[in-house]
Amino acid sequence: MRAKSLNLFYNWFTNSFVYYGLSLNTSNLGSNDFLSAFVSAAVEIPAYAMSIFILDSRLGRRWSLCLTMVIGGIACISTVFVPACDSSLEWVGVTLSMIGKFAISASFAIVYIYTAELYPTSIRNVGMGLCSMSARIGGMLAPQMILIGSIWEPLPLIVFGATSVVAGLLAILLPETYNKKLPETLEEGENFGKKVKKNKALEVTEKYTEKPDLYNSIDVQVDMDNQDGVVNNGFTDIPLEKIST
Repeated sequence: MRAKSLNLFYNWFTNSFVYYGLSLNTSNLGSNDFLSAFVSAAVEIPAYAMSIFILDSRLGRRWSLCLTMVIGGIACISTVFVPACDSSLEWVGVTLSMIGKFAISASFAIVYIYTAELYPTSIRNVGMGLCSMSARIGGMLAPQMILIGSIWEPLPLIVFGATSVVAGLLAILLPETYNKKLPETLEEGENFGKKVKKNKALEVTEKYTEKPDLYNSIDVQVDMDNQDGVVNNGFTDIPLEKIST
């Protein structure tokens, strides 16, 4: 659960960091400030609408979050290849920035749903609160990051893009929650998404039910604490009918 929480903390930090960074950086895109601000706000409407559909698509929660953050990050990084001195290509840089804003807006909507489903019921409020706190840290750093544009103009967008790509790739490590039974206890949250080894006593029982003629009884040692059954020649003779019950 700690690894999942740290992953989510970074994803929330990055979402807020990039979202507010791109929103505040519109005046540095070189185009009309008012038009850039309007377009930056307008792209959020289709982004939120799209997130509703992709959440319930075959992509699920994990890949929806991953793809939106990676696409947004790549769009931001791509602005470095647009010559700042060529005013005829100004629209290309604005378009790439708006694609980044579109993607990060969608991922911000997705991460709320995804996080609430990953945390078990017993600690959901605490988990969501800590994630929100991480996002506020990103929001506080975003305005300061824009100032480094005085060193090199594309640098803020490169930083926003790199952090977004890393967060998107880290999201792959999280378990999928779409159409899954969600965890309710801390133990279920810890084991959620992990491959659980099959009960060995159950495996022996299944073999017996498939071919009962080959098994009249078998030497099985059963650990009643962890319900783990292992073959132990000559340890104790337990009829398999008892194991199955």
